[in-house]
Amino acid sequence: EKLLKNVLSNSGDYDVKGEASYKLGQLFVARDEYGNAIKYFDLTYKGYPKSGFADYAMYGTAWCYGKLSDFRKSRKIFGTLISDYSDTKLLPEAVEKAGECDFFLSNYDSAIVQFSRATALTSDGEIVEPCLYFEGRAYVSVGKPDSARAIFDEYLRKFPSADHAQEVRVLYSRLLI
Repeated sequence: EKLLKNVLSNSGDYDVKGEASYKLGQLFVARDEYGNAIKYFDLTYKGYPKSGFADYAMYGTAWCYGKLSDFRKSRKIFGTLISDYSDTKLLPEAVEKAGECDFFLSNYDSAIVQFSRATALTSDGEIVEPCLYFEGRAYVSVGKPDSARAIFDEYLRKFPSADHAQEVRVLYSRLLI
């Protein structure tokens, strides 16, 4: 931490400062110190937007706000990331996280759109699994049982042993009644 803060304070190199502030954010995430992480991630994407770390830092800020259950701030930042960095490797995951924020804010229709978009962007199971889980739950919440069943059926075919599989089976069985 001291070394990175020293680099941030004393380096004259823009890219090095951007990297140091981003790595400080990561360090604080590893310590579950999300407020401190936000400070350095914000510094990275606002102070060094062309450093090569801005999209990752913006994602980090949004993710940290989510960990702090400030889903409004998290959603706003994920939205900015999605629109400003549409070519980032983080796009599918950012779209998925935006959908989670919408879900937790009870914006179910928007959540459904985001989850569907994220699954269209990637086949990565670590992103698709939560998308299908939350998308199915969102369909339940808006009173669309047929759509929920279709999503839960896909979830169970693709992720029969995932963490949420048992819960999905219960929800699915309730929709059959």
